[in-house]
Amino acid sequence: MKIAIRYDVAAERHPEAIAKIMAKLRKGKSKHREACAQDLHWEYSYCISVQSGSLADLIAEKPQPLSSRTSTKR
Repeated sequence: MKIAIRYDVAAERHPEAIAKIMAKLRKGKSKHREACAQDLHWEYSYCISVQSGSLADLIAEKPQPLSSRTSTKR
């Protein structure tokens, strides 16, 4: 899922990430490599992972471990 955010919000929350993204964009061959950061589309991309146990675990009401995973890679 994706949520669009304004550039000023992204710049306030993630200035280092924007600097890295813009540096990588400038080095590449994209048609947008000369674009200003303010003119680009900024968004969060995320997903929800659903884990399940075995039927035996569900019947025994064995608790499932909670985990949190985050990734900045695409």
